[in-house]
Amino acid sequence: MDDFCPVPFPAGLSKIQLEKISLAKLLAGDDEEAHKMFKACTREGFFYLSLMDHPKGIKMMEAASVACRTGKESLGTISMDEKPQYKGREQIGIFDTGYRCTLTDEHGEPETVEAFNLPQYELFAKGPENFKLPPWLSKHEDTWRGAMRDRNTVANIIFGILERELQLPSGAFTSLHRTTDRSSDVLRVLRYPKFVPGKSLDRPGFPPHGDAVSIAILFTWLGGLQIPKADADMIDEATETEESWR
Repeated sequence: MDDFCPVPFPAGLSKIQLEKISLAKLLAGDDEEAHKMFKACTREGFFYLSLMDHPKGIKMMEAASVACRTGKESLGTISMDEKPQYKGREQIGIFDTGYRCTLTDEHGEPETVEAFNLPQYELFAKGPENFKLPPWLSKHEDTWRGAMRDRNTVANIIFGILERELQLPSGAFTSLHRTTDRSSDVLRVLRYPKFVPGKSLDRPGFPPHGDAVSIAILFTWLGGLQIPKADADMIDEATETEESWR
């Protein structure tokens, strides 16, 4: 994992202060840590989850490193003729499988973010499914499955805390998030194109958006993620300004 040390954040830019939550304490049932996590969910909706204080978290970091390394080695070297052969679903707006790149340059190379998506359901389905990973992803299939299983465990710990804090019946959230249920749960790896001197930066690498998921667990080695202020109008794109973000 040492080959993915975080890139130093540029000086002079503001940084948001988010709560740091211990995975070990959540897994141990620490009520104080659970309440701190819940309050962060009601405020920013984001928090840092410290993984390195528990073996399960370390295993998740190791799997994330494999995913990052695969993204760098595969997306950066495999041709644009081969990558799109890993097809997505036919349904519009469902991006839980396949390779995806929305814009290419005059040479046919990615101009904005590209990604590969690994669907949870097909990797855990008990019945026959017409699904097969391409060779450059199938060699890590056990890692992807293990990563999704561990992530699902952690997500359900969080869901359980939300159930208790919101005084909902046990299972209100957790019963809806099982690895074998048909869903759009996904492990997604993003790769951004390198900056080309003299090229316009008027198009963001990834547009402002809200994830259409219950919980998103993000691993990143490059700073720059922005989250909206509580009073920001994220409905009308015309009203979004730099002041809308933290």
